[in-house]
Amino acid sequence: MVYRLGCRVAPAEVGIFGWEINMNSEKLYMALSGGVQIFKGLISSSSPTLGRHTSNQLLFHHHSVNFVIMARPGILLRFSERRHRRGSSLNGHIKPADATSPVTTPTPRPVTREKSWKHRSLGSITSIFHGHSQAPQNVYEKPVEVIRQEEYPHMNNGTYLDHSGTTIYAASTVTRFSHKMLNNLYGNPHSENKPAKVSGDMVDEIRLKALRFLGADPEHFDLVFTANATAAIKLVADSFRDLAEQTRSGSFWYGYHRDAHTSLVGVREFTRNGEHHVFAHDQDVEAWLEHPGAYHRAIDRVSSLGLFAWPGQSNLTGRRLPLEWAGRVRRLREIQGTYTLLDAAALAMTCDMTRVFGDPSQAPDFTCVSFYKIFGFPDLGGLIVRKDSGHILTLRKYFGGGTVTMVKTLGGGPVWHISKGAEMTEEGGLHDGLEDGTLPFHSILALGEAIEVQRDLYGNMENVSRHVTGLVVRLYEGLRGLRHGNGGRW
Repeated sequence: MVYRLGCRVAPAEVGIFGWEINMNSEKLYMALSGGVQIFKGLISSSSPTLGRHTSNQLLFHHHSVNFVIMARPGILLRFSERRHRRGSSLNGHIKPADATSPVTTPTPRPVTREKSWKHRSLGSITSIFHGHSQAPQNVYEKPVEVIRQEEYPHMNNGTYLDHSGTTIYAASTVTRFSHKMLNNLYGNPHSENKPAKVSGDMVDEIRLKALRFLGADPEHFDLVFTANATAAIKLVADSFRDLAEQTRSGSFWYGYHRDAHTSLVGVREFTRNGEHHVFAHDQDVEAWLEHPGAYHRAIDRVSSLGLFAWPGQSNLTGRRLPLEWAGRVRRLREIQGTYTLLDAAALAMTCDMTRVFGDPSQAPDFTCVSFYKIFGFPDLGGLIVRKDSGHILTLRKYFGGGTVTMVKTLGGGPVWHISKGAEMTEEGGLHDGLEDGTLPFHSILALGEAIEVQRDLYGNMENVSRHVTGLVVRLYEGLRGLRHGNGGRW
């Protein structure tokens, strides 16, 4: 079996550029460019799953550089001189190792530094990652290893490092969702029949459950289900564009942070006459909030209606941006017509969102999330709207099926319609006028199960946050402890 490092075909690998590892006759082979083959030690497990293998330390010499390769449960590490990166002499045509080919073992270059990491035992090197004093302690009821085995067996299909794109769904979520699908009859919530009522009641229940999971009090916030975070952003953008057309300037001002996701940047195209501004860094935002009048004169802002958007967490760097900007914008009299939009798709993955919604007076007017980034399944997004600001969204022009109570199309006089979103009653809310067409009610059903499974496995998002923080500290300290062959830092 071949494990091509740097690709998602073997569990828990750190990429070794341009090489392959072959498991043949329980032996570890390495194929380097030029056909040089190296062998050291027997693999202790007959299973071809690399994540369960152990082996002795492997030293070899290539292109005047010493390397150490270690295989241990859960990870494969590569240590090398910094100058060997993509495009270096290690890259090139790869020839698979052949178990019948002769094996040569080059002599490693002598190391002059007695305490070089190359002369540490395998145990002492792996202890950098396994035994670090700040390694994350288990914060869940079950050990992580048990959760991994019981809930994520599908992760054995490859290495997965794209949790920021979507995390891995738990097996229990799929099982519980399937059980409900097979034991209940769900109809279109817009219809009038018993299965439709079952669906409608289920959607209402899970909407409240999702708000409470996010720490958003349903008394002050509403949740609009969308396809994803981008769809939530566009819903806000459409509303501002339509409302702006009714103002004297015919446009709205849009400001966004440079760390914004592409979906936030795209909103600028709905403005006119270049009434958009990118804040190059946090200090620019602070300067604007300190002296908004002077700042707007400097950038030639004309429209009184405005929208300021920023990500809670940068997709590029992972840095978390200030959350207090929303409350500060709301308190400034000079920009009372400016609303706030927080892209929390990345932030919500590992953050207790009570920090965002705990105080409604300080919360953003609009916040978008992607539930599949939190739970892995279902593929669903959402827009959390501060009810005191929701009137902005009710003024959009487009309306779809299920969002209106009455529409006039024939007869004399102007045509008109009445949006459900404008009728804030106990039975309905803002979301009724914004969720166009039939809701993805089966996906919403799955969301309810995902929330329950998340709580059963991890307790709350604060536990998840502590665990992820521990992993980051462990990785950082482990990498910081690595040394080159000459003793220098990486």
